Amino acid sequence: MDRVERPFPLLIVVALYFIFGLSAVASVFSSKPTDLVSIAFLFISYGLLTKKTWALIGLKVIVSIQILALAFTLLMQLLPGDGGAQIGLGSFEFAISPFLFNIIFLAYVGFQSYVAFSKETMVYITNT
Repeated sequence: MDRVERPFPLLIVVALYFIFGLSAVASVFSSKPTDLVSIAFLFISYGLLTKKTWALIGLKVIVSIQILALAFTLLMQLLPGDGGAQIGLGSFEFAISPFLFNIIFLAYVGFQSYVAFSKETMVYITNT
């Protein structure tokens, strides 16, 4: 039986999810609010490294939710507003323009979609 090599884009997603999950855990111990989806990133990154099918399903669910959020943010551009966007990671927050936020979010969701729904990832996870 041939051993399937771990796809490099999958490693990037696992590293990002691990960083986001650790950031969420760190915010639990501070005064900042946190969400359980960000903490779930730790479980999904662990499952993807250990080739669990449930982790791939979780990745696809999170990516699908993010696609809906992307559609919502693009629709929000049609409404009048103050024109500010915030990006936060743990206790760090950055104010950026909404256009730049949409470009970053589109690239992030697009890359995750490619990894979650690619054949290489499916073959890697299902090949034991």
